Amino acid sequence: MNDDYDRVVMLQEQLERLTKDMGEMRKDYNELRTLQQIDHATLEARDKDLAAKDKEIATLRDSCTKLKAEKDHVEAMRVHDEGLADKAKADLVTAAVAREKELRATRQERNELQERNDLKKQKLEELEEELNELYGTIRDHEENADLVEHYEKRQEEMSTDMDKLRELMEDSNRLLLVKDERITQLEKQLQRERERIHKAAEAAEAAEAARSSSPAYDDHYQQVDSLQDELAEAEEAFEYSLDSLQSEDDYAPQPLELSHIESVLNYAPKAPQKPARAPANLALAPIREAAKAVPKQAIEPEYFVEAPPAFWESWWVLFFLVLGFLWTFRQPDGPSSVTVGAYYNGAFGNDRSLAGFPISSGIGDTGVTEALGRLVAITVTSWEGWLGIVGASLY
Repeated sequence: MNDDYDRVVMLQEQLERLTKDMGEMRKDYNELRTLQQIDHATLEARDKDLAAKDKEIATLRDSCTKLKAEKDHVEAMRVHDEGLADKAKADLVTAAVAREKELRATRQERNELQERNDLKKQKLEELEEELNELYGTIRDHEENADLVEHYEKRQEEMSTDMDKLRELMEDSNRLLLVKDERITQLEKQLQRERERIHKAAEAAEAAEAARSSSPAYDDHYQQVDSLQDELAEAEEAFEYSLDSLQSEDDYAPQPLELSHIESVLNYAPKAPQKPARAPANLALAPIREAAKAVPKQAIEPEYFVEAPPAFWESWWVLFFLVLGFLWTFRQPDGPSSVTVGAYYNGAFGNDRSLAGFPISSGIGDTGVTEALGRLVAITVTSWEGWLGIVGASLY
């Protein structure tokens, strides 16, 4: 009985102890369950984070793949661009070389054209000279009909050649520059001649003073005075004098009446320096020794300047004097008006005429006389003629 009681007590104690342990274990279980729930929630949150991270990693991988592809594309484009740049550089060098060759060829072609143009111009001048010679020959042999017909054919051929060459020369458009340059040269030459005349006058005065003490001075100037008288008589017969040609009006710019020239450059020449006093006579021949015997003690001047030739000693002046006399003895019923166009139409036409008039044998006919008269009128009524007269007189 006691044993059963003890057993019951022991079992009762064990039950209490087990109940207490069970309560503690249940409490631990609840805590563990709570921790499990917390861990499960944390695990789910971490799973979600991992899923988001995996998704982000996948996105980044896709981005990396795209960036790598773009990098490869950019690298390929860079290589392609470098190839294009190298090709462009090579093309540029090739184009530069080709352009240089083209420029050289163009310059060479231009030089060849210039040479051909110069040759054509020279040929035109030769043809003009030959045509002038033919006109002179026709005038000399106008009584011979066979020679006249021969020269007429030759004149027509030369006129045709001249027309063709003149058309080629008009295409080059160099006539204006040549005339302007020629006018400038003539004006400069006229200015230099004025200065030379002035210096010659001063040198003549010095030479006259130096030679005044020479024994041969009186005999020399007696002969010079007689020559001066003869020249003075010839000067009175001539219509134009040196003073009239060397007036200040000659330096005024004159308008050029040309059909194919729009404007002409005018060069204002420098004002000439006039001598302190008028020279005694600038139209004297060069001073030469007139004494038969050279003096033993002749006084030599420091320098000797040859005086300019007389104005009427120029062959141009003699030529125009002859033409003036022919113009004087022309027929009174001949035409009085002269135009440059009529002269050129007659001189370079295909008809048998000179200066617009038919060539005939009689000196009194309206032929060579009237034509030469027209040449005189054209010369004295045009600025080219005046420049020719002034240049011939100074020459």
